[in-house]
Amino acid sequence: MSIRKKIIISNLLMMLVPLILLLSMGMLWLQTAGQKYWKPIEEMYEDKNGVISAQNLIYAYQEELWDTNWSELESLDDEAADTGELTQTPEMVRLRKDLTDLGYHFTVLLNDETLYSNASESEWMQVEKLIGPIPEQAKSVTVGNKDVSVIKCSFYEDGEECSIIAVSNETRNVLGSQSYLQKYVVPYVWIFGVCAVLIVVLVNEMQRQLKRSKEEQMKYEAYRKGLISSISHDLRTPLTTIKGYVGGILDGIADTDEKKKKYLLAVQTRTKDLENLVNQLSSYNKMENHTFNYQKEQTDLKEFVREYLEDNEAFISEHGLDILLSAEDDIKLVMDRGAFKRILDNLLTNSIRYREKERSRIEIRIQKKEGRIIWSVADDGPGVEENCLEKIFESFCRLDAARSHCSEGSGLGLAIVKRIVIDHQGMIYARDDAGLEICMEFPES
Repeated sequence: MSIRKKIIISNLLMMLVPLILLLSMGMLWLQTAGQKYWKPIEEMYEDKNGVISAQNLIYAYQEELWDTNWSELESLDDEAADTGELTQTPEMVRLRKDLTDLGYHFTVLLNDETLYSNASESEWMQVEKLIGPIPEQAKSVTVGNKDVSVIKCSFYEDGEECSIIAVSNETRNVLGSQSYLQKYVVPYVWIFGVCAVLIVVLVNEMQRQLKRSKEEQMKYEAYRKGLISSISHDLRTPLTTIKGYVGGILDGIADTDEKKKKYLLAVQTRTKDLENLVNQLSSYNKMENHTFNYQKEQTDLKEFVREYLEDNEAFISEHGLDILLSAEDDIKLVMDRGAFKRILDNLLTNSIRYREKERSRIEIRIQKKEGRIIWSVADDGPGVEENCLEKIFESFCRLDAARSHCSEGSGLGLAIVKRIVIDHQGMIYARDDAGLEICMEFPES
């Protein structure tokens, strides 16, 4: 199991274990001592005829009762008034719907003057049979039996009285088999608990992201410092050489035409090294920032390598390379030919730079395996230690212990190769087997 997966599982356990323990303790409390307290609360709030629910709704909407422009009801025609249509604020529409769902109709009075009513005459007759006319002096009334329930609530503002009288002749349990507590309180407790858990998870995730961002920032700073140091080193070496040869010419050390030519050729070589380093840096920067434009086309990989070896025959012969190509036919890959030439350029240059013999044997293999295209380039050089195989693809890598001439290169060759492979949806890795083998795998086109 990878370290990343272990960290993820560890974080999940840190969140889940306390939550499970908390829920277990809560359930245990409810099943034991909690029964002594929870059951009486449920019984206290048991609301078989919806009276408590209706009272709560009325009190919750008292502000809307004042804000509603009841005078607009006078403009309603008779048909609208007969149907009890309520065309006021959305809050009042919701109040009517909520009370209707509980089996209640209601009347609104301002200073004992009826402003609105959707209660029928038969309902009022049942109320009068129960308690007679509701006395004006009674500011609040709650009364009922198995057939009818009546609620009157009065509110006061600036010397005015607004009253609402709700009437229900429903005999059914308007809340079904649930108590008021179960229907209106418990769901919000659950919602609150879920929100609390989500907040804890979110906070943990934010902390994890902040930690990761800080680690990435520190890693980037270390990388940036190393990058600047490596660039400075790679620029200083050829510049020092150029300075030395130019000084030798100016000081008269190169006192013959032959020496002058030798010095100038050395300056030219180092100038080319500087140009190559700048080009490598430019290409690597564009690839890392995804601004490098690839010109991809479907290409036969075997024919591409064969053409490359033919075009570079003089270079291969001059540097003592014995190259063996072993490739299956008809292996096609959508690729940028120029970028893949750079892959071969960099790999062959590395083999030449780090070898310890006058000649190098290089084997290039191309094959298909389990739906993947595998392209490998292996040399017979000194190789790389096992624990350093992943590091060789890092920019400005220096592995002097494994390949003693690393300081001669820019340290960007294999980093660029890796970037090109990744940009072609491939993967790259290295193996040490009597030399260094670079393996690249791509999905079939």
